[in-house]
Parts: sequence; structure tokens; C-alpha cells
Amino acid sequence: MVEDCHRLVKNVVPAHLLEMSPNLEKVEIYNCDLVEDVFGFGGQDGFPLENIRMLIVRCCDKLRNLFSPSIARGLVHLQELIIDDCSMMEEVVANEDGEHSGGGRIYSTLFPQLKHLELRGLSSLGRFCHVIHDWEMPFLDHMAVLNCPKMQTFSPGFVHAPNLQCVKVEEQNWWDSKGKRVECIWIDDLNKTIQHLFEKQQQEEEEEDEE
Repeated sequence: MVEDCHRLVKNVVPAHLLEMSPNLEKVEIYNCDLVEDVFGFGGQDGFPLENIRMLIVRCCDKLRNLFSPSIARGLVHLQELIIDDCSMMEEVVANEDGEHSGGGRIYSTLFPQLKHLELRGLSSLGRFCHVIHDWEMPFLDHMAVLNCPKMQTFSPGFVHAPNLQCVKVEEQNWWDSKGKRVECIWIDDLNKTIQHLFEKQQQEEEEEDEE
């Protein structure tokens, strides 16, 4: 666990730490309000990212993204990802220059073992990643999106998440047309669900402004 490192700016999880801890499975980073870069290397082959199964990041206000694409591809056994109260985060996986469409095929998978994803209090988040081709999250079965008012989509490409049946939203006080509290929603697929959340929130804000 890394906590209350208010002078730390880069390399919260440096390469030499992973080299010394090849069996590291859980990483927690709390209240590092100046940190701009969590992983202090480019995700080259040889660093044991594949052993990390849980990653929790809270209250890191300077983070604009959490992973480079190469780091994300290295986290092949990550099962739980929680990001909470990082006010400047715009996307979880940074945009990769030069990415090309795969013609609709699912040819690359980020976080192939991810089961549990929570995005909370990310006031600048626009999307999870910028993958433009179709891709798959085969084991994702729990997802929460809470207080992410700018999130309009999960990714530009279609996301196949066969085990995900709803997105948890209950802390945002959603209500259906009959006035019943809604704890989770699902609209056809993940991108449509996120888009629905965004549009519903925009509508509610407009109604509040008119009052």
C-alpha cells in the first residue's frame, strides 16, 4: 500500500519494485494528490505485471489516466479494479496513437480476467479507454459507475461483456418512470448503458436549471 505521499509525483510503482516483488498481487494507492504517473516504466517485457490481481486507486487528483496501453496489456490477470475520487482523470487507459480499426473483429483484449470494475467520483472522466476496434471483457460481471458526470461512453469500439447484466448506479439516486428507485441499469450493451446514464443525468440537470 502507498498512502499519503504528498510529495510523490511519478513512479508510485517503479520497475525495481516489481523486480523485487515478482509475486505482488495487490496494489493500493491512497491520497497521493500530486502523483501524475503510477507505473514508472513503459510496460516492457520482463516486468511481472501479470501477477497483479487487484488495483485500488483513491484520491489521486493529478492523475489524468492510470495506464498506458502497454501497461494495460500487461495486466493479464487483473481481476478487480477500483478507481475513486480522482478529479482530473479523463480516461483510465491513455489513448494510443496510431491505432487502427480491426474491421469489426475482436482481435485484442484488455484486462482479459477482469471481473470487478468500479469507477467512482471521477468528475472529469469521459471514457474508460480509446479502443476503436471491437473487443471483449469475457469475465466482467460487476461494474459500478457512480458520480462520473462527463462519462459519455465506455470506449469508441463495441465492448463484448457476455457476463455483465447491469451497471450499478444506486448512489446517484436514479428513478424510473414509475418513481421507483433504480439500483442498476442495462440498455442492450455497455456503451449504450453508459450513454443512457450520461443523457439521463444531462436531462435531470436541465430540469433542475429550469426550476
